[in-house]
Amino acid sequence: MLRRKPQICHIAAADYAAYHILLPILEGLSQDYDVTVVCSPGPDLERVAARGISVHPLPIPRSPRIEQMAVALARLTRYLRTKDFDMVHTHTPMASIISRPAARLARIPLVVYTAHGFYFHERMSPLLYRSHVALERWLGRLTDHVITVSGEDAKTAIAERIALPEQVSWIPNGIDLQRFTPADPEHWKRVSVLRSQLGIRPEQPVVGMVGRLVREKGFFEFVEAARLVADHIPDVVFMCVGGALPSDRENPEVALKRRVGQLRLDRSFLFPGFRKDVVDFLGLMNVFTLPSYREGLPLSILEAMAMGKPCVVTNIRGCRELIVDGKFGRVIEPGDIGGLASAIADLLRIPEQAANMGSAARKHVEEHYSLQICLERYVALYRRLLKVDGAVRA
Repeated sequence: MLRRKPQICHIAAADYAAYHILLPILEGLSQDYDVTVVCSPGPDLERVAARGISVHPLPIPRSPRIEQMAVALARLTRYLRTKDFDMVHTHTPMASIISRPAARLARIPLVVYTAHGFYFHERMSPLLYRSHVALERWLGRLTDHVITVSGEDAKTAIAERIALPEQVSWIPNGIDLQRFTPADPEHWKRVSVLRSQLGIRPEQPVVGMVGRLVREKGFFEFVEAARLVADHIPDVVFMCVGGALPSDRENPEVALKRRVGQLRLDRSFLFPGFRKDVVDFLGLMNVFTLPSYREGLPLSILEAMAMGKPCVVTNIRGCRELIVDGKFGRVIEPGDIGGLASAIADLLRIPEQAANMGSAARKHVEEHYSLQICLERYVALYRRLLKVDGAVRA
């Protein structure tokens, strides 16, 4: 009898997440599984389709508006009922809230949820924290298995009774070490050209961030710290690589640039926007920073580490899991602008120490956070959940 590949439906709210976060995993899994991606329409979803992954555009809101959520729930349930999926694997906060009830209503055999960082965190008010935990517990009853990208979140999922221990797996994000490698001579040629195009002199140090331009990433703290660094190291170039998504609830870029102007940092700050050549922008940087307030396991930090960059990050889950203070970079408290500036300046002043931290960071990623390691863990979990011996099942 002919046997078919198991059919997996991955669901996310934003096309950005499908392309920039999930695509490497989807491509790896597509060798053994029929993979379909459902998310809101957009240019990044088209890029996913261009890579040979089946897609189904379906608007999924990113804000908790009841009427929009109800419409998305109805549409998603109808779509899932027309298919023969063996598993729904959901990602991103709003998509996970909508898709798990939809999957149960559509009688999907298996429902898996990847928490790319629980929305609740220790700096929330106790009432808000408990309300988010309560929601996760309820949704956990509709979930067969929970994957966390952070080891700390895996422990939290069990401690908060969101899922039973046997229902939780920790699978960290993985990096394509062939793409993100400082050993590629062609990369350094491109970096030299990019430096010239941006008007950055060879001797000027560069400090940068990469990510969606939202307040909780710490962009405003970065700007304030930059003023303090510039007072002592005048030639530093600062850059924010990324931008806001159309579906983000706010776009703080105008306010951020206004603050840069108020601090008279216009000539020191660059805003390249979203870039496909992020690896080359990382190559420009002497120090990478992410002074964020909430994360899962940041891909941007992993990419910077893979490129051999020392990182200055905040003492929050995910960030502190990746950066050991004094070994791969520095860890400061969220909102500590003085501490952020001091850590950046120290790394710029002692380039030998910074280089040693960057080399150690690269080795750490090679040993623990390669894309291959991530894929192997996903395949092993899928086979266990689907009870697959090899690549297919009846």
